[in-house]
Formats: sequence, structure tokens, C-alpha cells
Amino acid sequence: MLHQRTYKSLGFVEALIAIMVAGVASVVLLGIAASTVEQVLQNELNDKLTETAVEGGVMIKKIAENNNNSTTETLFPPITGNTGKCFALNNNVNAPAFQKNGDVFVNACNYDSQGKDGCTDYKSQDSSIFRVYCMTSDSDINTGTTVGKIIVGLSACKQNDTSGKCSIADYPYYIVVKTTQK
Repeated sequence: MLHQRTYKSLGFVEALIAIMVAGVASVVLLGIAASTVEQVLQNELNDKLTETAVEGGVMIKKIAENNNNSTTETLFPPITGNTGKCFALNNNVNAPAFQKNGDVFVNACNYDSQGKDGCTDYKSQDSSIFRVYCMTSDSDINTGTTVGKIIVGLSACKQNDTSGKCSIADYPYYIVVKTTQK
């Protein structure tokens, strides 16, 4: 009789160990699944930032072309006095333009010296993403070659926030266009 009871209790202990091993394996698998989902979401956000930047590049090219074809109006910020400054776009992909206050181009922010906090107010068509065009010091007034970068990033993220989706860095997209200096 004693021998049977010992056997039954060993079976119970084995069952508990099996349940514990299955539970640990489940926790590990859930951790892997959560990490995979987080990576997929970050990849989607990175793709969206890239798409928004490339779209901005197309807009800049159209603005430069319209500026070069215009005989009366300045549609592109002049190189002189504007290197290091960032400008806001109107977000109309079909008729792009830089935002102006009268005849003066709106200086959205100075991304390189002040960070993104001032830039986040200038949203793209997707209101969760900001987009600005920054003219670099590599621009050449003599040839009219304008070197700039389109900066896109998540607008809800502040300068030093690296938690959650804010761990995704802002995306710079460099572009070179030839502009007539008026």
C-alpha cells in the first residue's frame, strides 16, 4: 500500500514540473512575440518617415522648378542669409510651396542648432509627422546649387524622449536642386 501512494505523489510532482516548464516556455514565447510586434511597428514608422521625406523631396524639386520658371515671384528661399535655417512646406503635394508671411519665407526652426522642438509644429499631411526643409552651408550662391535636407520625425516626441515609439530617430533626406537666385 505504501508503495502505491509514493508512486501517485511522484506523478503529481512530475505533473507540476511539466506545468511549470510549460509556463516558463509560454512566458519566453510571449516575450519574443511582443518584441517582434514592437519591431514590426518600428519598421512601419520608419517606412512612413522615409515615404514622407521622399515626398518632401519631390515637393522641393517642384518648388525649385517653379521658381526657376517664374520671372516675377521668388518661390524658393534665397541662399544668402538662409543657410542653417529650416522652412515649412504647405503640404499640398500637387501645388507645393514654402510657407510665407507676406514676401518673407517662414523660418520654421533651426534644427541643427536648436533641436527638433521648434520644428514639430510643422506637420506633414500625416499630423503625427513633422517635415521641414533645412538649407545647409554647402549651398553655393555662385552656381545656384542649393543643398538641403528634409527632416522628418514624430511630432509628439520631444527633444530627449527616447521611450517607446520615440526611440525612432528623426530622418534626414538630403536633396540638391539648382535654383535661380533673384
